[in-house]
This record gives sequence, structure tokens and C-alpha cells, in this order.
Amino acid sequence: MYAKKLNKNLAEAVFEAGFEEPLPTHKKAISRIKSGTDFICFSPEGSGKSSAIVLGVIQQLECALNDVPRAIIMVPDKQHALDLKEQFDVFGKNTDLRVFCTYNEFNIQKSKDEIYVGSDVVIGTAKRFSELFSMNGLNLSDLKMFIIDDAELVIRDSAVPLVHRMSESVQACQHIIFSEHSTQLIDGFAEDYMKNYSVIEIEDI
Repeated sequence: MYAKKLNKNLAEAVFEAGFEEPLPTHKKAISRIKSGTDFICFSPEGSGKSSAIVLGVIQQLECALNDVPRAIIMVPDKQHALDLKEQFDVFGKNTDLRVFCTYNEFNIQKSKDEIYVGSDVVIGTAKRFSELFSMNGLNLSDLKMFIIDDAELVIRDSAVPLVHRMSESVQACQHIIFSEHSTQLIDGFAEDYMKNYSVIEIEDI
């Protein structure tokens, strides 16, 4: 099944990681990521939401290119950023993609320096992305994918201005939201920044 949807090197990494059959979110979301269209995926915990993001991004970007990020993934906290980075290390072992994660507790100047050296994917919190952007530490000129994971936790009252600021600074790119459930703030973000977006709903597993 994976061999039909993923390139050879990525399919091999998935198989070696012990995934023989796609998880529910993999079945519906990976092909949608590949299409390049905007979408929202409502998916319960344990359905493969985060790994679908990782697999989809690796499939799209394939290899290192230039020095500026082509995908940013906004997450709620440090642990989520580290968990996603770990999955990129596992599934992306056959690529040379440069994946960097940053969060509120990580030294911001070091983050800026490492991203400047060259990164294809940057994972971080809304606050940290906003801080980096303010100090010219995040070049969004070649961004292809703007992804929010656990959006019900990211797009909250206190973080809304930070999330919107980032989106307003991005030229045309694919916007993707993953969330366990819908909220008014998610709906508002989608209406403001997502074009002709579709909605995927994964049933409880």
C-alpha cells in the first residue's frame, strides 16, 4: 500500500520502521498533501495524524534545496516539536532533508544561526516563529507548505495574533491544518488564509 503512495526510499524507511499497513489518517491525508491543495483534517489521537504530516512533507520536498525553509510546521509545545523531529529522523533517514526544531526554551540566537545555515523544514511554536520572524531569522520567501498540527491547541486566544502574523507574511503556499476537532478560531483562520480548502474527517478508531 505504501509503495503505491510514497517514493521508493520513503517507502523503505516506513517498512523498516514497522509500518506494514497505512493508519487511517495516512490513507486520506498523504495523497491530499501530495496534491498541493489546502485542507483541514480532523483526526482523533492515535490515527496517525503526526506521522501523516511527516510522511507527506518528506514525499513533497524529497531532498535538500537552497538554504531557506520550504515547510514550517507549527506545534503547541516543546515536546510536540521534539516528537515530530524524531519522526523525521526515522522516516527521512534515506534523504538529506535538513529538519530543525525550535521552541520557547531553546536559545533563540542559536535557532536563528542554525536556520540561517540551511534548513528545509522548521518545526516550532507560534511564539518562537513570531520571535524569529521579528529578528529576521526566518526567511519565508520560498515557503511551499504552512502546516499547523494540533491546531485546537495552537490557534487559541493568546496565540491567534502570532499565528495570523505568520500567515500574513507568507506568499502563496499550501496551508494544512490537523486538529482533533473544529473550533471557531480554526474556522476563522481557514476562511482568512486557506483557498478552496477541503475538509477530511477521520472516524474514531
